[in-house]
Formats: sequence, structure tokens, C-alpha cells
Amino acid sequence: NVPAQLPTAFATKNPEVVKMLLAAGARADVLVDGGTYFHTIVEYDFQTELDRHSVLDMLREHGATLGLNQEGKTPLHVAVLRQNFGAVDY
Repeated sequence: NVPAQLPTAFATKNPEVVKMLLAAGARADVLVDGGTYFHTIVEYDFQTELDRHSVLDMLREHGATLGLNQEGKTPLHVAVLRQNFGAVDY
């Protein structure tokens, strides 16, 4: 199931895996674990900020939303709370 594999691809921190799954039909506009995929990405530590920004760009291009998570926080709020300043710069 391609859509179900997208969160696993995030955990690999490899933009090419994410790109491949999105090209295969994975949806970027779903809610997982009480938030959007943007919430998920800002919680991961990527090898480089370029990798993180690449994944965020791909998600945005495929319809991911910046909505609120179940705690009422935006992805920006989550990034600041986790002191993930590379994601804040995005």
C-alpha cells in the first residue's frame, strides 16, 4: 500500500524515497498521528536542512496542508518547541 508507506519513508530521512512514493501515488494531504505530514517532518532530524526542505517542498507540491494538529499547533509551533530552527527558517 503506497500511501501507508509515506510516513516510513520520512523516517529514512531520504528525499529520494519520498519522491518515489509520491510519484507512485502516495497522498500528501492526509492526517497522521494527530497532525499533518508537515508536523511529522519538522520533528525529524535530517542529514541536512536541504534534505528537509526538499521533502517539505515535495509535500507542498503534492497538496499537503499546514493545518493544526490535535493540540492546536501549527507545524511552525512544533518546530519552535523542538528547537528545530532549520525547519523554522523554511
